Amino acid sequence: MKIKQLLLTAGMVCISVAAFAQGQVTFGNSTTTRIYYTNGPGNLAAGAPFVNGMPVSNSWQVTVGLYYAIGSNTNGVVNPAVATDALTLLGTTTISAVGALAGVFSGGTANVTGSNPGDNALLQVRAWSSAYATYDAAMTAALGGNTSVVVGASKLMYLALGGAPLPVPSLTSQGGLTSMFVSPVPEPSIIGLGALGLLGLVFLRRRK
Repeated sequence: MKIKQLLLTAGMVCISVAAFAQGQVTFGNSTTTRIYYTNGPGNLAAGAPFVNGMPVSNSWQVTVGLYYAIGSNTNGVVNPAVATDALTLLGTTTISAVGALAGVFSGGTANVTGSNPGDNALLQVRAWSSAYATYDAAMTAALGGNTSVVVGASKLMYLALGGAPLPVPSLTSQGGLTSMFVSPVPEPSIIGLGALGLLGLVFLRRRK
């Protein structure tokens, strides 16, 4: 009788663990995949001038977020119907290092909500000025003409999530994360002028 009770208890524990198991990924980068600033120098943060080509340090106050979608793939290819604005924010961290580790972030092991170990996930890293709670808020401010705001995003990454008994993958090794950049966003008027200039060139070439 006792043996049956022990087996039943063990089975219930296993079911409970399986029910709460979530897919996992290591949310971080390395010294070979730093976050850099680009688009020229400018004193864009108090006491911390952003210099073109420099890795972002902790004094620049940049938030890094991990965005995801589950099962967004068809036969090993990312589904083009899944737009980047459909990705959900999973968690955030900050760049807390200077010197040799500038541009490096470490958010630890992230539990991917609504997933199981082995599930496929579409992931993206985004970075923005910490004065704003979200990437979207920072982008809105930047597009509104606030040149003190910086934003940036990695390429889309597709990988199989880990979690017991599977090893936890990293964004760099399994996801193919590369160095990414943050920069100010040109004002809409500047973007519009650039587009008009290109259209003018096309028109002139056609006339010739």
